[in-house]
Parts: sequence; C-alpha cells; structure tokens
Amino acid sequence: MEWFNFFKKSELNESIIANEVFDRNVQYISVMSIFWIPVNLFHIILFYLNLDPNKEIEYLWRMGIILSHLFLMIFFIAIGSIFNYYKRNNSFRKEVIQFLLYSVFFMAIIFGVSITVLDQLVTSAITPFLLICILIPMTVLIKPIISFPILIVAYLLFFFALSLTQNNPDILLSNRANGFTFIGIGMFLTIIMWNNSIRRFQQDRIIKQQRIDLENSNATLSETANSLRIANQTKDKFFSIIGHDLRGPFNGVLGFSELIELEYEQGSTKNLIENLNFINASARQAYLLLENLLLWAKSQKGNLNYEPSRFEINELIRSVFDLLQAGAKTKKISLSLHSERNYFVFLDEKMIETIFRNLISNAIKYTKEGGEIQVLMSTKENLIEIIVADNGIGIQRDFLTNLFANNSIKSTKGTQGESGSGLGLILCKDFVHLNKGTISVESIPNAGSKFIVTFPYEEDMT
Repeated sequence: MEWFNFFKKSELNESIIANEVFDRNVQYISVMSIFWIPVNLFHIILFYLNLDPNKEIEYLWRMGIILSHLFLMIFFIAIGSIFNYYKRNNSFRKEVIQFLLYSVFFMAIIFGVSITVLDQLVTSAITPFLLICILIPMTVLIKPIISFPILIVAYLLFFFALSLTQNNPDILLSNRANGFTFIGIGMFLTIIMWNNSIRRFQQDRIIKQQRIDLENSNATLSETANSLRIANQTKDKFFSIIGHDLRGPFNGVLGFSELIELEYEQGSTKNLIENLNFINASARQAYLLLENLLLWAKSQKGNLNYEPSRFEINELIRSVFDLLQAGAKTKKISLSLHSERNYFVFLDEKMIETIFRNLISNAIKYTKEGGEIQVLMSTKENLIEIIVADNGIGIQRDFLTNLFANNSIKSTKGTQGESGSGLGLILCKDFVHLNKGTISVESIPNAGSKFIVTFPYEEDMT
C-alpha cells in the first residue's frame, strides 16, 4: 500500500521527523500545556468545593480526581515552561525534549486511565479514556512503532485496574471491551495523523524547493534581461559614438587636408603649419576617442584583465603630457607637473595611463585659451594622491552628482566646440576601482575643477 511507504526509514523521512515533526510537537504541546492548566485548576476547585467527608465513596472519588488533576497541572506547568524556554533559547538538547514529548504522550494516556478507573466508583462511563485515546494521537505526533506499545501498556493498566473500582461483572466486561475499541481508535488515529503529517511535510518541502527554484529562475532571468538591456545600451551607444562623435574628428582631418591640397594647388603655404596642427589635433582626438571606445566595449563585456606592475608614475604623467601637448599648444594651455620626488607604484600601467590621459584631455577641452593645467602629486600615509587641476569653465552643480554614473553617459562641448563621447570619466571610475583606488571631483563654475585620485602606495617601492 502507498501509505505504508511513510513508515519506511528513509533519509527524507528521518530529516522531516527530526525537524518539522519535532517543531510541530513542541509548538502543539506548548499550547496544550497552557490550555490544560486552567482546565485542571477548574476541576480541582470544583471538586474541592463539593467534598463531603460523610460520603466515603464519593469523598474518595473526589479526592482522587483532585489529586490526579493536581499532579497533571504540575506536570504541564513544568512541561510548558521547559518547551517555551526551549523555543526562545534552544538551550536543551533535542534528545531531552524528544524524551519529554514521549512522556507527555504516556502521562496523558495514564491520566485518562486513572480518571476512568476513579470514575467507576460512582459511574460506569469510561468517557475520559475515550477522549484521551482520541485527543492525544491528534495532538502529539509519535511514530506508530513507539505509540503502539504505549497504547497497549495503557490498555493493560486499564484492563486490570478497572476491576479495583468496578464490581459489576457485566459493566466490567463491557468497559474492557469498549476500552479495547478505544485503543484501536487511538492506534488508527495515530497511523492517520502520522501518515498525513509526513505527506504534508513532504509536500511543503517540495513546494518550498519549487519556490526557491522559481526565485532562482526569476533571478537568473532578471539578470539575463539586465545583461541584455546593458548589451543593447552598449550597442546603441557604440553606434551612436561611431555615427556622431567619431565623425567629427575625421571631418576635421578631411576638411583641413582638402584645404591644404587646395592651397598647395594655388601655390600658397601660408597656413600650412596651422592646418597641419589642426589635422594632428583632430587625428589625436579621433585616436583617443577610438581608444576609449574599444576599452569601454571590452569593459562592458568583462574582458579587461588587471595586470599590475612596478613603474614610475611621474614618467607616465610626462608621457601623457607629450601625447596631449599638441592640443594644449593649440589653445596656448600650459601643462605642469608638481611633485616632491619620483614615485614608483605597483598598479596596472595601461589603466593608469588611460585614467590620466582622459582627465588631462578633459581639462584641456574645458580650459579656455591661455589657461593652466597642473598635476599635483603627494603621499598621505599609505596612499598616493594625484590631483589634476585646471582653471577652466568648471562643472555645473547638476552635473556633479551623476558625473561618474554608467547610466548617465553624456558630454558637453569644450571651450572651442570640442565634442566628446562622455566615456572618459566612466573608464576613469572603473579603472580607478580596479586598481583599488578612489576618485572624486571638486569644481566651481567658471573657476575650474580638481579631479582627485588616490591609489595604494608603499614607501619601499621607491
């Protein structure tokens, strides 16, 4: 039979018994102990108020009821206190609590037997034994292999103790037969309750696991959808830059090269150097933009590798100055490095070069003709601080909040209408974090900006 499988020992069933069944029993008995205390107290008071020493048999019956309920009340006060304390603190071993669960089952059955035997002094009814045989299997879940012997022992006590107070052989026979039927009902209820509870807990576990799997699937789908959204945004931005921002520098190269060709055909070289400088600046702008574009695309796909090495950062800043000098000269902007000494760092050199190439390039872009850009370098404890400061047009307060946000890639025109993709600062932020550094900005509109970058630094690197 299918229900018989619930009595077979399995890893799943043993886990359910040790957890769900155990917790359910503790909860039910904690509540039952609170319920039984006033019930016992009511019986004690009611029977005490009706004690009559002149009626010997009824007096013995009432005293027996009072003592039985007093003992049971004390027992449930102790059990309720222990179980409620265990629920709050888990300070008892599970084996101790499990033993007390068995004792509750056994004591309740014995109580039903004792009250029924006492009742035979004044009545032939065995209702208390019936109630206990029904209520206890429904309240306390115990393996049938354990509850059956307890019920059999209870019936044997009932069978033999009943003759102590019931002298009528016909009633005695009838009650013994009915008691056997009640024990059978108790055993049947034990099987039904155990079977249904194990099945329900198994289903609860399946539902819980399905809910977890569903949540994981939703999380995976959400992550996939987010990745696709980012990929689409990356693709749209990629084509936008190619179609718009990258077109500007090449238009400059084409325009000035055609102008040189036209002047050469007319035999004039008057503006040759100036036009070549514009071509050079446009080509460098296109190169920097393309470099940023490729690095950004790789970072979006997670293909960038952090490869630290030891190098002199002063020399790196000077090489960035050399790369951007033509653009600075076009706007008559001075570039200067202020450092007490040469500093060696252990960072990813390519990333660091990209960071300062973008910061200094932006400073040139937003500084007016004749301005000044300074790179200030110093150490503070275990950090090296590098500040790129300009006296340009500054940054509006509304732009500062989302300056480094991935979802806010945008750029404004430079002081001479220079265009940009807005990718530079995003790359700076990502590369600074990959090198375990920080980046921040201070800016006053029409007064200039300071980009402050810090990286880990150790003195013995010098």
